Amino acid sequence: MTAATGGLRASAQATVWAVLGGVALCHCINDIMQSLVSAIYPLLEEEFRLSYAQIGFLTFAFTVTASLLQPFVGVVTDKRPLPLALPLGMASTLVGIVVLAKAPSYPVLILGAMLIGVGSSIFHPEASRIARAASGGRYGTAQSVFQVGGNVGHAVGPLLAAFIVAPFGRPSLMFFTIGAALGIAILWRVAEWHRTRPKPAARAARAAEGTALPKGRVLGALVVLGILVFTKNAYTSSLSSFYTFYVIERFGLTAQQSQLMLFVFLGAMALGVMVGGPIGDRIGPLAVIWVSILGVLPFTLMLPYANLWGSVALTLVIGIVIASAFPAILVFAQELVPGRVGLINGIFFGLAFGMGGLAAAALGALADAHGIEFVYRICAWLPALGVLTIFLPRGVVRAHRAVGPTMKLLVTGGAGFIGSAVVRLAVSRGHEVVNLDALTYAANLANVASVGSSPLYAFEHADLRDRGALDRILAAHRPDAVLHLAAESHVDRSIDGPGAFVETNVLGTFNLLEAARAHWLREGRPEGFRFHHVSTDEVFGSLGVAGQFTEETPYDPRSPYSATKAASDHLVRAWHETYGLPVLLTNCSNNYGPFHFPEKLVPVVILNALHGRPIPVYGKGENVRDWLYVEDHADALLTVLERGEVGRSYNIGGENEARNIDLVRVICRLLDEMRPEGGPHERLIAFVQDRPGHDARYAIDPSRIREELGWRPSVTLEEGLRRTVDWYLRNEDWWRPLLSREGVGQRLGTAVEPVAG
Repeated sequence: MTAATGGLRASAQATVWAVLGGVALCHCINDIMQSLVSAIYPLLEEEFRLSYAQIGFLTFAFTVTASLLQPFVGVVTDKRPLPLALPLGMASTLVGIVVLAKAPSYPVLILGAMLIGVGSSIFHPEASRIARAASGGRYGTAQSVFQVGGNVGHAVGPLLAAFIVAPFGRPSLMFFTIGAALGIAILWRVAEWHRTRPKPAARAARAAEGTALPKGRVLGALVVLGILVFTKNAYTSSLSSFYTFYVIERFGLTAQQSQLMLFVFLGAMALGVMVGGPIGDRIGPLAVIWVSILGVLPFTLMLPYANLWGSVALTLVIGIVIASAFPAILVFAQELVPGRVGLINGIFFGLAFGMGGLAAAALGALADAHGIEFVYRICAWLPALGVLTIFLPRGVVRAHRAVGPTMKLLVTGGAGFIGSAVVRLAVSRGHEVVNLDALTYAANLANVASVGSSPLYAFEHADLRDRGALDRILAAHRPDAVLHLAAESHVDRSIDGPGAFVETNVLGTFNLLEAARAHWLREGRPEGFRFHHVSTDEVFGSLGVAGQFTEETPYDPRSPYSATKAASDHLVRAWHETYGLPVLLTNCSNNYGPFHFPEKLVPVVILNALHGRPIPVYGKGENVRDWLYVEDHADALLTVLERGEVGRSYNIGGENEARNIDLVRVICRLLDEMRPEGGPHERLIAFVQDRPGHDARYAIDPSRIREELGWRPSVTLEEGLRRTVDWYLRNEDWWRPLLSREGVGQRLGTAVEPVAG
């Protein structure tokens, strides 16, 4: 890394931590105010003669206000970020504290609690969104920093209540308005940073997030997540609301001593939140959720039987374990619906507050009827609901599994179709990515707009044919691995102009191999370095009606494109055998999905149908291809990079064979359903002269990657086509400017006559 690059990265990181620190500090202040609501319950019980049910209803009044408003705030911030909502939310919390300090009656106390709830509903979704925006792809770590501020606030609240409010009475709450005023000032500065930071346009950023899972699967996953949120917040809210009464009743403690016990529990939760996010970034949020929700069960079952010091120890363990799930659940939920972080934050925090409040109100009534001990025996079994995570869809689980240690990756062709999917996924998993792209006709930096402002992302405009530029970039960035995706890839263009394919795919790969080998030697032949070459199944030639390509299938390329890719494959293997360069190879089937340049079959069908133009189908449309959703492919490439055996090749298939004509008809039917005007779209199908040397059938046998690395595609062809059509319908701003690029919309690949026979 050069001094200039290192300085810029250090400056960016300092800004990130300043923003995260400011948001976390204000979260701490905000949640001190919130925790005071429950921390002063013993005082309120004595002053107003409240029952457990009335105490529970105070918590309910605060949480139901927050839970009902937060989803609406989240939806608004998705459409238009509202960073000034942060100081406004803190101001509402300040007013609520003043009302609590001066309230002459129980109904006014409820009003104060609701005002604090309004403050939380404004503060939490937007603050969490800003933390994510500043995270640089380390979403779990960012949420941990954000949430640990809140949990420290919850822990400090009882401590301050014990030493300030308890001795000096309820009016001493006015003292805390000083902290709220400080929070307003800090959040004003955070809002200023957010308004002025460089970032892509909102619509481009949402488009670059890719596509979400199908609605039904998202709904099912969110239901399970809702149950997990209930599990955590029903337990923690009941502890926060009734823990002081429990230890007073069971161990004969004073009110001040009970507040110190509550401080232990909430302080342990702060520690749990602190470690949960970074661990989730490494091993996957689902793993943290499973360990947290299910791992806490034996400790909660022991709590009602422990003595005082045993209760203290169990409280520490329970707080750490249960709280570690909080950032993981939030990150998991955000990843389910890309581009709708505000909505997910609103729903998530709304569920967290609402379910905790409902649980507190219900458990308060039960405590009046059956005693505090009965309540804790119920709570002890709540974490068992975590077993419902087994019903999460397979694709959701796979997408959030462990991703291994983070690396610095040099991705060539990262502004292209498959390359940009790799870049987006790698950054989301916390890897540093250097995107090297020549920005030829099919490249588009809008494809990576969602990570463009991340400190984990860097862009280098360079051509593989320029060896000097490759040496400079490798020396400056010192990557741990090279993911080589840059290539000329359109078969029709290779027929009309094969020279560009030889220069880029063959000579360009040679230059990159030599530059990577020099870098590897310069770094001392590091054991973990990898050169991952991404290739195609077209190098194997054509299949008959039966059979599949395996990694041992002899090469038999039929087009200038596949011939140049076969040549590059052979070069990569030769550099491994001759020089020992640690390489990996993958050969994939046909990709499709978001950001596909409009010269390939799927986007051509969609866009021609939308414009009422003929949909060209080569020959009779009988050619068969195995279709792989591009985001599945990106995940497979990272899986091979992280766990593949050096020198080995892996076939990556979608396990979705279809004739071209059948694929076209499915797309037409989807358009009839989703954009009925102009239908039926099948009437636009036009059979045209076949491509010279058009291979009859491709089919991948993915047994090796499935059996050795445990990877399988998660998206069926029907699901993937629906997502893809939906994406193109929603992202005209992305594809319309591309229609004017050279060759788009024209029939290419007719420079020679088909070979007879």
